[in-house]
Amino acid sequence: MSSRNVKDFEFKLSKLGLAIFIFGSSFLLLFVFIFGVKVGRDMDSYTEKDTTDIQCPVKRKIRGSVDAPRAAKREEGDFKLNFYDDLVRKRKTTEKKIKTTEKKAEAKSSFKGKYRVQAASFRDRKEAEVLCKKLSNMGYDPVVDVVDLKSKGRWFRVCLKGFETHSDAKKVEVKLEKKIKWLRCLVIRG
Repeated sequence: MSSRNVKDFEFKLSKLGLAIFIFGSSFLLLFVFIFGVKVGRDMDSYTEKDTTDIQCPVKRKIRGSVDAPRAAKREEGDFKLNFYDDLVRKRKTTEKKIKTTEKKAEAKSSFKGKYRVQAASFRDRKEAEVLCKKLSNMGYDPVVDVVDLKSKGRWFRVCLKGFETHSDAKKVEVKLEKKIKWLRCLVIRG
């Protein structure tokens, strides 16, 4: 005796309802994915205290062989915090590099030629060095000139020297301005 009162179930959505349903399920899947990545990122960072509950002998052997040297160093008190020393050493090497570039600039200042191309002028020496390095990589021989302007302070000018004619310097100026869009060069006599 089966009942004949069984009704078919039908689920209808309008276009707006279908769009909301698709957007909502997509958002839910994206949320689950991001949550899974966030949880999985910290999966291997459990401390030794958390892993003591694992009853796998292989895991204990692996953990013991890897952590043994580390644990021995911890017990000896063999810590050396050398972050400050590294910073001081790095500062000294950069100061040496600046001094050597200043010496090179003085040596290069005896270029022959009536014209030079001033590529840029910066208040910060690091910015001038970056442009100088970029021009060196392009095949030019740039020099950083230090100029003290009474009203504006100290400026670092990146120049290319040693052009006999104005037209030679102008050609280099045009090439540089095409290659480096933000650069506005000057051709200077002397």
